[in-house]
Amino acid sequence: MIDDRFERALYPEDDPYLLPRMAFVGIHIRKQATHRKYKGQPKRIITATAVIPSRKAGETWRMLGWSNIHPQWEHYARAQSNFHASNYPLHTQDGQDEMQRWAQAGEDVRTALQDLSDELDGLPYALMIDGHASRRVWPGLHNNKQGLSPDPDDPRLWLPGSGLPASWNPVSIIRMNCAQAEMPRLVSVIEKLKNGTTKPLKTSSDLYYPEDRPEGHPWFLFTEPRNYGKKRHGQWKTRWRADPGKASKNADERKENELNSPWYSMTTREITPMYTRDGYEREALAVAAARLSHQALSWSDRTRYPAPLHAALQMDLGHPQFRRSEPKDAESLEILREARGGDA
Repeated sequence: MIDDRFERALYPEDDPYLLPRMAFVGIHIRKQATHRKYKGQPKRIITATAVIPSRKAGETWRMLGWSNIHPQWEHYARAQSNFHASNYPLHTQDGQDEMQRWAQAGEDVRTALQDLSDELDGLPYALMIDGHASRRVWPGLHNNKQGLSPDPDDPRLWLPGSGLPASWNPVSIIRMNCAQAEMPRLVSVIEKLKNGTTKPLKTSSDLYYPEDRPEGHPWFLFTEPRNYGKKRHGQWKTRWRADPGKASKNADERKENELNSPWYSMTTREITPMYTRDGYEREALAVAAARLSHQALSWSDRTRYPAPLHAALQMDLGHPQFRRSEPKDAESLEILREARGGDA
């Protein structure tokens, strides 16, 4: 790292959300397009990034990359170059079905985490994954599987580090979800001011949690759209209730056509720390994930994912064969669309 952006973001002075010195690892998994010439399912594409802090404040951080095409941890720039210089894995004629390919992806991730232990040298880490994209990889991350035991007839790993020694496992798995169809929308928030009074907010870019705070609850990071400016019709109504206005040569009779103004919808990210080890606060980890979403290199707004997961995604999106390999089924396309921030 050539600057101290992560140090300032995660370990500011007088921070109420105390966080031990720890690494953050992002895992990106994608299904490839199938081809009618071959039997079975193609291999999944997996890329990973690790942001590793210095042991002491003020020293150099490291950023490593890994892929299942070039499966070794190395400097992120080198890992990205090696990944882009290699072909995507081709279809094989072994006839492996969908479930077997997802199981294989889970095994590949476990191997990556096992190898990462040599780089961390005992430093703890949190693992960040897209819960939507990896929904078929690890059953233990499903909401309806919490509190249950692994199914012995399921070939998939229960969790990313299943079978690894405790010291090689993440101290927490931070499940992200950017699928807007599954997210709650911010309608209004009552903010309590320092003087004890309250005021309603129609928009916000802050981090929230459910008021009753049920066990294992998620946090929600809301984001105001960039075009939330002078015209704010969307603060009070949707396009369906927009006034079409009235055209007239007489200025006093003209009415604004609200449909011509910028409209917007707020976006939501779900941040759910899961399987958090004793000694680590879920709230501090959720705040860390939100802060890591503010570390874009080339623009002033948030990235869709926290930095380690965002960097892993960008390795795949920047591959010269990505367009050829991009899946065609509706669910996979929706996952990629949401990951890119709504781009088709």
